[in-house]
Amino acid sequence: SGKIVSKLWLFSDSTQVASKDTINKIFTKAGLSTIQLVVSNSIGCSDTIRKMVELKSGPVTDFTTNDNSQCFNSQGFTFNYIPKTGNDSVISIAWYFNNDSVKNTRQISNFKFPSNGKYPVKLKLYSKFGCDGEIAKDIFVNAEPLAKFTVQTLDQCFKGHSFQITNQSTISGGTLKTHAWDFGDATSSNLQNPPNKTYAAIGNYPVTYKVVSDSGCSDTASAELKLYPSAIVNLPVILGACVNDSVDFKSSASITGGTIQSYQWDFGDGLTGSNANTKHLYRNAGTYKATITAITDNNCRDSNAANVKIVNNPKADFNFFHYDKDNSGIRFHFYDQSTLASTWNWAFGTFGSSTEKDPFFTFIDTGTARIRLIVSNQNICYDTLDKIIPILDKIDFYFPNGISANGNGLNDGFGLDPSQYDFVDGYRLRVYNRWGGMVFDSENKAEHWLIPDDPNILQGIYVYKAQIRDVYNKWHEIRGVVEVLR
Repeated sequence: SGKIVSKLWLFSDSTQVASKDTINKIFTKAGLSTIQLVVSNSIGCSDTIRKMVELKSGPVTDFTTNDNSQCFNSQGFTFNYIPKTGNDSVISIAWYFNNDSVKNTRQISNFKFPSNGKYPVKLKLYSKFGCDGEIAKDIFVNAEPLAKFTVQTLDQCFKGHSFQITNQSTISGGTLKTHAWDFGDATSSNLQNPPNKTYAAIGNYPVTYKVVSDSGCSDTASAELKLYPSAIVNLPVILGACVNDSVDFKSSASITGGTIQSYQWDFGDGLTGSNANTKHLYRNAGTYKATITAITDNNCRDSNAANVKIVNNPKADFNFFHYDKDNSGIRFHFYDQSTLASTWNWAFGTFGSSTEKDPFFTFIDTGTARIRLIVSNQNICYDTLDKIIPILDKIDFYFPNGISANGNGLNDGFGLDPSQYDFVDGYRLRVYNRWGGMVFDSENKAEHWLIPDDPNILQGIYVYKAQIRDVYNKWHEIRGVVEVLR
């Protein structure tokens, strides 16, 4: 009888809870534990009930993995449950991967995550007593770098080649840490962007590039570079030529590991040509740059150039005069009257030669001599002139002192003896009557004063004056009188 006024829960771990009908108790140790409930009424009476409970330990869990940090492309995670002593009551196993679960397996092999990142992996065990245990570990899936590079031109000609390599590698997470280049010719580089690459010989070169990230993930890219042979063009020195004379262009070319398909000439005057050997005519004087290009079967080109000097043609001319005579012979002075000449080669018959511009030469005997002058301008263009000259001690000119006007054809003309015409280069003859009037004037050495043709010419004495330039360029002035007979 009486009214219940208090309730007291007593636990074997020395804890107690009062005045509650229902309580939740968390025990910290497994094993047998005593639970007492003491109730009291309003008249001071109490009662106690005792019960024993057995607390079971939850299963102890752990797992291993082959590698908790792997690269995305090569990932293959293996997870193994590690049994522990006292886990005999385990009745089920559950693995949790990014909210997905896999039940009742002690090992998971070659598991792959859908993308790179950090993943918590949880293992949970369930016992037959309704107890469970779990453990979680972080797994890292690392981003793979993407190795990529470009080469401006994969196939190049050997002459002047230079491969420009541009690194275009990327990574979605992390950083690119190391770079390894193999250029296929026993050379390498660890630079992210290597300098332009050149090779010592023609051929094919495999270029390999490996990039490694800060997490140790790697990728490789490769390309093949090709170097084709270029021709070697030889062009001999071209001395030059004359305006409107053909220039012979002769070249040669060689190649190793290919063929020469064609040749191209640029003559420097706006005109072009083909073939290794050709001719070209320049219309104007000047210096022209002639360039030949050899083109191979792989369109590799090699060129060589030479300057061609085109000059105007010289014109040979000369004159001479009888200088003097002494015991050594008859001395002449030859002087050049050529145009555009810069060199002179004289040949004085079979008697001697000279390279002076205005030489003196002594002939040891009289007669005639063939004088040859060969001139050139800068030893490119030549011209030749031959003259046959008399070699005389001196030249005297004679006129008759009397003429007849009877018309019989004998001695009826007054003038220079025809035998002396060859020695005359300049001439003038004038005749005057006794009153000073000029009755004849001529500059033609072959023209005579013909008396029968002029009835006004009276018998008597006439005065003449002759001016003659001989072949030695010496002037003679002859004055005299001539008697006209009728």
